[in-house]
Order: sequence, then C-alpha cells, then structure tokens
Amino acid sequence: MMHHKENNMFEKDLSSTEPYQRDSFAHFLHYWAMFWRLTIVLPLWASRRQQWKTCRDCVLGLFIWVSAQLLLRQSGHGIYAFYQFTLPAIISSFALMFGNWSQHMFVHPLVADCDDLLSSYRYNCALTLNVFNHFDNQVAFNDGYHITHHVHPSCHWTELPFLFLKNLEKYAEHDPVVFDRCGFFDIGLNFLIRKSFDPDGAWRWAAEHLVSFGPEKRSVAEARAFLEERLRPIPERTAEKAPK
Repeated sequence: MMHHKENNMFEKDLSSTEPYQRDSFAHFLHYWAMFWRLTIVLPLWASRRQQWKTCRDCVLGLFIWVSAQLLLRQSGHGIYAFYQFTLPAIISSFALMFGNWSQHMFVHPLVADCDDLLSSYRYNCALTLNVFNHFDNQVAFNDGYHITHHVHPSCHWTELPFLFLKNLEKYAEHDPVVFDRCGFFDIGLNFLIRKSFDPDGAWRWAAEHLVSFGPEKRSVAEARAFLEERLRPIPERTAEKAPK
C-alpha cells in the first residue's frame, strides 16, 4: 500500500532508504530506530490519505499491543510480556528493516531526476536489485526478484522468475544490479559489517557475485565503481523533479 505505491521515494515512503549512506551501520541503526517512531506516526499518515481502515487497524493494533504488556506487567507477568510481545517485536522489526534496507541498498542517483513512471524498467532498475540461485527465494516467495516485483507488484510470486527471463533485454538495457548465488541478508552483511573491517574483501565478494549484462564480467575495480555511487544518499527531490 505504501512501499510499492511510493517506490522507496523519500518522503512519501516512510520506509525509504534514500536519505542514508547505505553502507553505514550507524545509518542503518538510525533507520531501524525510525521504524519505531514511525509506528506511532503511521495512523496519522493513513488518516491524511483518508485510508480509514488502515488508520483504525494501526491504532487498534498498537493499543492492544501496549495494553497487553501493561496488564501483564501489573499482574506480575513481566517476563512473559517481554518474551511474548516485546522481544518478537524487536526481532521482527530488525529483520524487516534489515531486509528492506538490503533490498534497497543500491539506489542509482538518477531516481531523483527520473521522469519515467514509477512502474517503468528504467526507474525500478535504478531503485533496487535482483538476486537468484539462492535458497532464500524458495522460502520467501521469490522475493529475490525484487526489481521484477516492483515493476509488477501484483504479479503472483510463482511468475516472477519467468517474467525476469522473458524481459532480459529490457533489464540489460538499463544495466541493473543483479547478484548470483547470494541473498539479500548476505549482501547487507557484506556491506554493513564486512566492509567496515575488510573493505577489499567486501568488494571482491561483490565482484564475484555481481552479474554483468555486458560481454565480459566486471573486474573488482569496475564492480566497485558501478556499485559505490548507488550507496550514497539520494539528493532531495524538488516538486518539479519528483517522478509523476
């Protein structure tokens, strides 16, 4: 409703990764903290868009979640409240935000000036990445075909690999970020953790797994040049520059 409609566009998409240096662990921690702040803001966001059912569900869910913990703690069951409500929320929020961060880690600067429709191949190839030949796709509804998922957000997950193969020429035209034999969490850990203490090793790993749509595989230096600009914060859009 929000993420795919606004396509990671800051400030319309509350889960946007655009303002961040996306290989910075400190920036990721800020992003994760924003999730909790925006959990409170989300009902207001929905009401401004007159999405009343979503607003109601958010308010009701937050009220039940907080009330259940308060009642359990008052009745002497604070440990149960922590393990039943607090800890799962911490773990799941981290996983969700780390996953979305990794999926939208490589954002090309052209998205700030792109006038194409948000559903176009040009825009979405600059927005996110695809990963394949990895076990995660078998247990996560082919979520690794994330460019394809954004181009066709209502497409059934079983059709995503077929659509990717069917439109290879369109992808090649825009030279997207595609990784082979790794998942989103592998990519996130490589650039957020490993790159901080072994930058050369992180870039070698990236070059090894990066798929080239050209006639030759990119060298480590070429892979770094290709990816590094996509890790930087995206310039703030003006009203005139915002995609239509």
